[in-house]
Amino acid sequence: MRARRCRRQGCPGVLAHLTTNICAMELLGAQVWHYWLAVPLTIVTVLTVFKLVAGYVQKVVAPRYPKR
Repeated sequence: MRARRCRRQGCPGVLAHLTTNICAMELLGAQVWHYWLAVPLTIVTVLTVFKLVAGYVQKVVAPRYPKR
């Protein structure tokens, strides 16, 4: 059985499913359920970078300039 081409242009026939006319790229974008992961990952990344910078300043830079 040969792979059918998608009806939309730009979708290669090699990636098309053998039994349907649905392109593989259409199937990948069909049900987006993971978009919410970006929010907590972004928050954790920003907080981690902030804590790294604050820890560096506290442990490395602050001892060079003692309090008067």
